[in-house]
Amino acid sequence: MNNNSYPRPNTNIDNLNREFDIGNDRLDFYRFDKNERTYNFSQSFFSKLFKEIGTESITMYPDQKPLYDILSSKLKINATNILLTPGADAGIKYFFDTYVTKGTKVAYLWPTYAMIDVYSQMYEAQPVKISFDTDLNINIEDLLNKLNNEIDILIIANPNQPSGTIIDDKDLLKLFDKCQQKQIPFLIDQTYHDFTDANKIEIEKHIIDNPFLFAVRSFSKSYGIAGARLGYIVSNECNIKNLYKVKPLSDINYFSLKCAELLLTDKTFFKEHVREVLDSKKILEQYLIKNNIDFVPSHTNFMHIKIDDEKALTDIYNKLVGKSFLVRKTGDNLPATLVGCIRLTIGSVDQTKKFISEFDAIKNTLTELNF
Repeated sequence: MNNNSYPRPNTNIDNLNREFDIGNDRLDFYRFDKNERTYNFSQSFFSKLFKEIGTESITMYPDQKPLYDILSSKLKINATNILLTPGADAGIKYFFDTYVTKGTKVAYLWPTYAMIDVYSQMYEAQPVKISFDTDLNINIEDLLNKLNNEIDILIIANPNQPSGTIIDDKDLLKLFDKCQQKQIPFLIDQTYHDFTDANKIEIEKHIIDNPFLFAVRSFSKSYGIAGARLGYIVSNECNIKNLYKVKPLSDINYFSLKCAELLLTDKTFFKEHVREVLDSKKILEQYLIKNNIDFVPSHTNFMHIKIDDEKALTDIYNKLVGKSFLVRKTGDNLPATLVGCIRLTIGSVDQTKKFISEFDAIKNTLTELNF
């Protein structure tokens, strides 16, 4: 079959380089590679959940109103300021669908969540990549200057992935004000915001008076239900109405809704998970500090351990995977601070202790590595 014997996609789609990721038998591993919840929910969670699930879960189109009402009460905003989405990534895509066309100058951190760059290519936007310095800092004054005439859309993941960094509240407020002044839509991705106490801004209080501000959030990380694929956007009511126009009619499934309703009404499960991750991260940090192993501090549920020797990095990565620890090995297109790292999701305290034991044993076999 020659290259002309099937329908040709749009040029911008044809030129996209995407990994075909449908999963890869990860159940028998410590899943430290995708920043998801790495350990099971308690049986009490599932007992409560399945009391809420009946035959209607597969026979009827799901009723989203109860979750809108719960979120409205939690966030202290009207339900008309909220749009449920099948994951934060879909929320970002709906934002692109609504506001980005060919030639739109879209600014975003680099590197950041990979789909933002993918969507920019899909919609033939002009990317304006905001680079980190070698200490993983952003020049906010330079970014504010760019908002004068070089940017049509601003997207900031805060905390950011993969850097694990944040932009502090003082600088965020400057960006809020400048974007409103210049009438530039500003989407802030708060997927990891529950893992840091460094940001105190309640965006819900700003969206009413700032019609150019949007926030997208996820139930995948701190709430721990990545497999349910659920997130939401908060913004001005007029913006939500426009975003809704590009949203498939029934894109949120019944199971996702019931999971989120339970997690929001019984906050024990959420609080226990966040506390476990933060306690676990502290244990890992203490081990690394005690052993003079360099790492990149993070405001998220993952961490980078720096290993400057490429051969040692590869050896450690391969040995960890061989011991059933799925981790990431960083490489190109990353700030210098993140090149040459093992990135791992922070799991339970028990899982972290097992990781430390295995990592320490592997490290001690590499006599040529100077930690």
